[in-house]
Amino acid sequence: ERDVALSLLADLQTARPSLRAATGTVRQVVRWEREVRRADLGRRLQQADFDQLRQRIATLLLDFEVAAAAGDWRSLLETRIARRAADVRAAADLAGHLYAPDRLHGVRIAAKKLRYALELARELGRVPTLQALRQLKQMQDLLGHMHDLEVLAGYTRLLDLQVSTRGRQHARIAGLLNTIEEEVRRLHATYLASRPVLDKIAARCDS
Repeated sequence: ERDVALSLLADLQTARPSLRAATGTVRQVVRWEREVRRADLGRRLQQADFDQLRQRIATLLLDFEVAAAAGDWRSLLETRIARRAADVRAAADLAGHLYAPDRLHGVRIAAKKLRYALELARELGRVPTLQALRQLKQMQDLLGHMHDLEVLAGYTRLLDLQVSTRGRQHARIAGLLNTIEEEVRRLHATYLASRPVLDKIAARCDS
């Protein structure tokens, strides 16, 4: 997320040179936190139990091989697709029509899981799911970009609270925040217009 935030800042600075000072200030904060998170990741990796992870992967592979040998993989895959389609519908219903970042992120995760299941159906069962896969990927990209912008907006809001409301820096950061929020609103409107596509895909997966 921090690398993506830095990339977004670079794009914003290119598109809006007047935001250079504000993007530079936010960039410093994002880079600092990225280094902190990397150090924490290094500590966590040193403590990770990779033997346990290998055992879990081996168990999952064995379960799939047993199901495939018994000829049950089709029914298992159908059940999984139906369940994940229901998850997509439930997540979209929960998100509603108002902008709620966490709930919209839930829609993105549910759509991603359904797409993975449909990719398996296409590869293993020769099921014609290409159109649905493309539509789900487009929705994922849209929601993903919205999420990335919201992360960047979070950093910007934090800085906006820390600087003096009377200073020039506050005006610059507020301008950057307005630019980000305007783009988020535009993307959210696009999502709402595309929402019926998710319902249609989920309905087809249930049938």
